[in-house]
Amino acid sequence: MFKLRWVLAIIAAIAMLSGCSTKTPITPMALLYDNSDAGATDGHYVSTEFATPSSNSNNINVWFDNKGASSVTVTFQKKGFFGTWSNVGSFAVNAGKADFRQMAGASGTTYRIKVDSSIGSPIKGHLKANQL
Repeated sequence: MFKLRWVLAIIAAIAMLSGCSTKTPITPMALLYDNSDAGATDGHYVSTEFATPSSNSNNINVWFDNKGASSVTVTFQKKGFFGTWSNVGSFAVNAGKADFRQMAGASGTTYRIKVDSSIGSPIKGHLKANQL
């Protein structure tokens, strides 16, 4: 346990010294979705659908770097049996900030990510999903 804490402390120190953001998601086993130019002028962005491989864990990191002028809500959605979408979870990201959340997923399932502006202003940012 002591060695693990020591290794984590060193990694955090290196990240701080190199200027890396501690808000960047953990290195993924599988990159599910990556759009460095996610945007929409009407304040509502929806990613393309993506599926989770059955060989990885069920945990999925959803990350958004908000380069827009207003805060946004990022919503992770799962496609149901009849093609309807249900919300798995959501989180807010302030303008000019990046954040991520680990969501409970399931292998062999189809997902998408919605990004909605709090005031309807254009969406601009980098959106990524990783299966751990």
